[in-house]
Amino acid sequence: MSDVRKKFRDRATRLKRALANEQKKYRHIEDSAGKRYLIGPFYVLADELEKALAHYDWYEKYCSDDIGEPIHYLYWALALHRIGEIKKANAKLLETMLRNLYLLPMLLGSRPDTYDIWHSSNMEQPDYITQTPAEFLPQLSEQERSWIGEQFDSFRFRRARDEYVATYGALKLERNIDNRRQILRRWNEFLASSAKIDG
Repeated sequence: MSDVRKKFRDRATRLKRALANEQKKYRHIEDSAGKRYLIGPFYVLADELEKALAHYDWYEKYCSDDIGEPIHYLYWALALHRIGEIKKANAKLLETMLRNLYLLPMLLGSRPDTYDIWHSSNMEQPDYITQTPAEFLPQLSEQERSWIGEQFDSFRFRRARDEYVATYGALKLERNIDNRRQILRRWNEFLASSAKIDG
């Protein structure tokens, strides 16, 4: 193992241990620093894919109501793709896109479209990616770049993107709480129906 990969593995292991200690102490996840978002990416950067996916399984179990973080989801998709779980990787890549519409085109070297929509958190903003430390931006193989590009341009991704932009564009203009709930309910119904079709 190279020194760089060892450094990433050791960082992931330390963070995992700290998170486990906090979970034991508080009996729940007490992670305002966002350690849960770093462990998976660090293990992928260390080429420790089994450990990365074990962490993502843990995350899915204990953080099921978490809003998630785009880079964290990107590495989840990459880990699945690298072990040949293509269908799961495609689904996780779609989730990545819906956490930040600007990430995938920026990774591919394209100038992303800008959308006049409501962003519910800073993680959905265009400049979130430019503020991400360079060490967290993956070095993609040509195969991975091709895969991401094909998925991003696919009907499934375009349909989800269009629906997302329509939903969050409407939310930007709507101030009535009940109407906002209706808009979000329709979005969640779209996601649920899409999962059944694509799954």
